[in-house]
Amino acid sequence: MSRVMDILLCRWLRPHHYILLMIFCLLTAFITAYGISVSSDHVNALFPYISEAGTTVPESCIFGIFLNLGAVLAFICMYIRHENFANFATNHKLLLLNDISLLIGFFSTLGLCIVANFQEKSILSVHMVGATMTFAGGVVYCWIQAYLTYHSRSNGLNSDATLHARILIAFFVSLFFTMVFVGSSVANLKWKDASLTGKAKIHWNDSEPGYGWHLISTFSEWLMAFSFIIFFITFYQEFRNIRVKVDLLTLYNFDSPGDRAGSPGAQYLA
Repeated sequence: MSRVMDILLCRWLRPHHYILLMIFCLLTAFITAYGISVSSDHVNALFPYISEAGTTVPESCIFGIFLNLGAVLAFICMYIRHENFANFATNHKLLLLNDISLLIGFFSTLGLCIVANFQEKSILSVHMVGATMTFAGGVVYCWIQAYLTYHSRSNGLNSDATLHARILIAFFVSLFFTMVFVGSSVANLKWKDASLTGKAKIHWNDSEPGYGWHLISTFSEWLMAFSFIIFFITFYQEFRNIRVKVDLLTLYNFDSPGDRAGSPGAQYLA
């Protein structure tokens, strides 16, 4: 059985495949939810917020499933990047920063799961906490990885082109992140019924105050989401050069006390 899993995880499913699977899940969540919600007149056709497109049944079901899968796959990619950098780095400060980036990545993907499972129409406050964790954590993660990329060129782990791409993407992610929250804040201030706290406004029309700022915010969110995806694509070539080997280590054989007593204390299952 372990041999079968070794083949499945390492021969057929290689590190760069996780990037492709993550992209597939996220795009499926975004595009399917948007298509169903627009066709059902649950949101405006002119780009709503991504999570607004996935807040009503039945699109919320598809949105939640694939967004959760995308979050898990994104963290797997972050973990692979973390381990690969750790194999090359010797500077303790860089290793610590690498650990911090993985922790931030974990909270960012956890926020994505919160967004997937707490829709705007159900618990808005929790949804907004998850969105902030995802976007803010994602911005910080991108900049840390760009910095680590700068220091990993000398050992051949990354190229100058990869460094420049990650810096550029991190800049645009930061810009779009700022525009999302500025646009949303100004739109809600201009909206006459913004005093209705605790309720998300889903449908907007061009005659309402703040509509233009609302569009700036929603377009920026979509651009930011795709920028995050493109940032992970920059890991693709690096991941193609990685091979993973699965070893299962059994410390004790609990089903056979006699064997355990005579064993050296551990054995590898291949």
